[in-house]
Amino acid sequence: MIRLWVDIFTDPALPQLASLTSACGLGEKSIMPRALGGLFASVANIVTIAAVGGIFAAVANIVTIAVGTNVSESAFIFFLIATGWTLITMLGYLSLYSNEFSRYYLNKQANKDTETVTVGGDKSVNNSYSYEDENEKEPLIKDDVISESVELKPFSYHHDVFKKIWVEGISVCLVFLVTLACFPALASSIQSCDSGDWRLKYFTPVICFLLYNVGDWTGRSFTGIVHFPRPNQTKLMLTLSVIRFVFIPLLMFCNVMPRHNTTLVFNSDMYPLVFIILLGISNGYLSTLCVMYGPKKVFPQYAEFTGATMSVCMTVGLAFGSLFGLLLVKIV
Repeated sequence: MIRLWVDIFTDPALPQLASLTSACGLGEKSIMPRALGGLFASVANIVTIAAVGGIFAAVANIVTIAVGTNVSESAFIFFLIATGWTLITMLGYLSLYSNEFSRYYLNKQANKDTETVTVGGDKSVNNSYSYEDENEKEPLIKDDVISESVELKPFSYHHDVFKKIWVEGISVCLVFLVTLACFPALASSIQSCDSGDWRLKYFTPVICFLLYNVGDWTGRSFTGIVHFPRPNQTKLMLTLSVIRFVFIPLLMFCNVMPRHNTTLVFNSDMYPLVFIILLGISNGYLSTLCVMYGPKKVFPQYAEFTGATMSVCMTVGLAFGSLFGLLLVKIV
């Protein structure tokens, strides 16, 4: 009888989950390229606000545990909250068309079928869109000058865009690969080294989920103040993204349970606390810088395509990171 109810629930639930995931991905990938192709400060604000959702979910989980509701009641409460926020989001999206600032970018034609760029006489055009930092007197990115007429046909600019942003694309891919390999697969498997009712109930919700999301939000917020590495320091950006792989062994040697092949090295709760906070801060900071810098290295009319490319790189990193995380749990 139980098996029958499981089948009745699972059969319609899985297609609905797949449809919901596809709809979320379509909505996100439709909005993010336009956002990433917008103004420098606007990009920072949008990606920072996106991190608030993780904090909200973590706090809601802690509240339901503290109240002591059962699984059915918790699921119903989360469903109502999700439905309410979905309606608020729909109203917010519709309000964009009544806002002069957002309407300008939503209606702006990002890519033209054919564009001719002619340079002659006293006119010169850079083959990269350069922007100026508020604290800089000179443009942050300087590129060669086109000295002849260039005809840009459909899809002919893709290769040039990839050449401009490949470092940022690989960097953001590696950032999310490491993050998804560590969180939540490894991080949620870490248990407290001490006994106690609080640690048994709240260690994972607080140390793993809440602190990571707070760190992620903090890192994204820093990008509105600090821009290091600079846009022209692409090698340093890639190096920092590779260095983040150190979080994988650090978390593996914490008190991960069940443990089969590794030994416990960090036998204090302070170690996973620090590691997870740093993981979140570095993820938010580096990923935001990458998606901010990429679209600013091309012509404004190609910024939306560049934003879409960066979004694809993020998705690839998330996918491979999730698979890698499952493998790491088996290795531990």
